[in-house]
Amino acid sequence: MKKSVFTLVFCIALATSVMAQYKPFQFGFRVAPSVNWAEVDGTGLSNGNAKLSFSWGFLANYYFVENYGLSTGFNWMRFNNSYDAPNFKHKIKVECFEIPILLKMRTDQFATKWRLYGEIGYGMGIMFNNKDNNDPDTFKTPYDYRSIRHSMIISIGVEFKVLKSSVLTAGIVYDNNFSKLSENKNDYDHKLSLDCVSLQFGFLF
Repeated sequence: MKKSVFTLVFCIALATSVMAQYKPFQFGFRVAPSVNWAEVDGTGLSNGNAKLSFSWGFLANYYFVENYGLSTGFNWMRFNNSYDAPNFKHKIKVECFEIPILLKMRTDQFATKWRLYGEIGYGMGIMFNNKDNNDPDTFKTPYDYRSIRHSMIISIGVEFKVLKSSVLTAGIVYDNNFSKLSENKNDYDHKLSLDCVSLQFGFLF
C-alpha cells in the first residue's frame, strides 16, 4: 500500500514538474497582410492578378506535450479580386470568417529565447457579403457562392519569448481553397476558388 501511494505521489510530482516547464495554453491575437488571388475554371475564363489584402484574428494554442499541440481561433479575411471573361472583367468582393484547426509542432528553445514552428491543418470559412459586378445594377452574381469555404492551411515561422511567458510570433501562411466556391446554375459552367499567402504577426500570452 505504501509503495502504491509513493508511486502515485511520484507520478503526480513528475507531471507537475513537466507542466511547470511550459504553458499548455496560450491565447493571443494576430494580424496578417496578405496577397490573394482568384482561380477560375471555365470556358473563356482566365485567372486574375494577385491583390493585396489584410486579415486579423484570435489565436489559441493547446499543447499535449511541450512541442506538439493544436492551434485554433478565428480569422477575419477579405478577398477583393478579379478575373477575366470574354469582353468582361469580373470584380469580386468577399468576406470570410474562418475557423482553423491545425496541428502545431515547434522546436526546443535555442539561443535562449527562440523557437521554430510549423502548422498544418484545415480551415472552415463562413462566407459573407459575396458580391460580383456581373450585374452592374445590383452588384450581385448570376450564380451563388457556396456559404462555406474549405481550405488547407500550412504555415512556418518563429517564436520569440518576451517578458516571462509571452511570445511574439512571425510566419508565412499558405491558405489553399481546395473546394470550389461557385455553384453552376442556368448552364453557367463556372468554378471559382480564392487562395492567399499571408505574412502573419502574433502576440501570445
